[in-house]
Order: sequence, then C-alpha cells, then structure tokens
Amino acid sequence: MEALTRFEEVKIPLIEPVHGLEAVSGVLWVPEWWPTGARVSIVLAHGPTGSKDEPLLVSLQHALTERKYLTLRFNFPFAEAGKKRPDPFPVLERTLLHAIALLGPDPTAAPAHLFVGGRGIGGRVAAHLATSQVRVDGLFFLGFLLHPPGRPEQVRVERLFGIVSPMLFVQGTRDRQC
Repeated sequence: MEALTRFEEVKIPLIEPVHGLEAVSGVLWVPEWWPTGARVSIVLAHGPTGSKDEPLLVSLQHALTERKYLTLRFNFPFAEAGKKRPDPFPVLERTLLHAIALLGPDPTAAPAHLFVGGRGIGGRVAAHLATSQVRVDGLFFLGFLLHPPGRPEQVRVERLFGIVSPMLFVQGTRDRQC
C-alpha cells in the first residue's frame, strides 16, 4: 500500500434505527492523491452470511486502493448487530444509499465515477439501486445469485434488464446458485 494512502474506520449514519443501531461501521481507503486524478470510487457490499470483514472484500479493497481507487466496504445492519438473517430489502437499500452518500459530502472531493457491487445480496441491492435511485458507472457481482438454491428454473434476473451501466459478473464454476 502506498505510504500516503489513508485508512479510516467510519460510521455510516442510518436515518432510523435498525436493530437498535443508529449507524453501521465501514472501512474507507483514500488514495494519497484524492480528490485529484480520475476520482473513481468503489463501494463493496457483503453477502448474506458475512460482513465487511469477509476476506474476499478485504483483499479486493486493498488491491483496488493500491491501484489508486477510493474504496469503501461497510456492514449492513443485520451484520453489524450480529444477526444471521438479512434485513428486509428496503433497509439494505437505504444502508447502501447512506454508504454512497458518505463518499461525497464535499462536492469538490466527490467521486467523479462510482462503481458499486458485492457478494450475493450485496450485488442484488446494488443492481436494484442502479435501476431506480443511483447513477453508477458500473456494477460488479461476486457470485450473483441467479436462482434460489436447488431451483434453477426460478431465475431472478428481471432487475438486470433495466440496468444501462456496464456489469461484471464473477462466478465460480461450482456455485450451485449461479
């Protein structure tokens, strides 16, 4: 990692408490040149059984920051509270929106390009926001769940057809849900 890259543990405020929480935690890596240069930011969301500290997300954040991208990984409220079951979709969406808002409170330092995605449900939430509320320059999906476990006939891709931004899918060859 560059000597002048800044690492910050951040709190992402929630509009209304969830599981008794008024904020969730995140990890922000700021390249030394920020806010000059290309000003590309990448938001990483975790899957349904993990947290912001999933090894895949941690190593991906480090690699992207080394390549001079502003990166943020964060917890959804259920993970922050230690719950096993994901929150309802509207709660997940609001949390991702708050995480994105954390990147640009100062318009002179706001990202010029935004890429959003994540593992499993984190990618699904990003896809949903990209078709409704947020302009993104690209989406990435790490193990996008195309169908429920054991039910390949129930494909869930309708939301993807409404996305106009480029999408990158990273899938494993043995993943039974992809």
